[in-house]
Amino acid sequence: MQPNLSIHQKQDTEYEYANLLYSNHFLKGPEICTCGNKIFTIQRFANNKTHGCCFRCNNYKCRKYYPIVINSFFSRFSYQPLSLIMEIIKCFISFEYNSQKAYTVIALFMSYNFFEIFQ
Repeated sequence: MQPNLSIHQKQDTEYEYANLLYSNHFLKGPEICTCGNKIFTIQRFANNKTHGCCFRCNNYKCRKYYPIVINSFFSRFSYQPLSLIMEIIKCFISFEYNSQKAYTVIALFMSYNFFEIFQ
């Protein structure tokens, strides 16, 4: 079993996970900024308690923030961590677990407390 991670460690892993999903084109990002710029980077963002990161415009005059889940499948689950949603998808699609086994794997081995997450 994995040990419980502190809040900062979870945000760092969410940041790394967001970069991995962005590089594999699972996170699309904003199409265009209000300033007209089309180039964005993923940066750590302490104000976002769920993901710990966001998309940020590269225009030095604008520097507007966008949610990390914008224009993606994950926007339906904006208050859950990206890693949790991907683990649920992996359990049902890749491993073909039933709901009880998926719950056991995620709750015990990944140290998620579902009662705190889905309140």
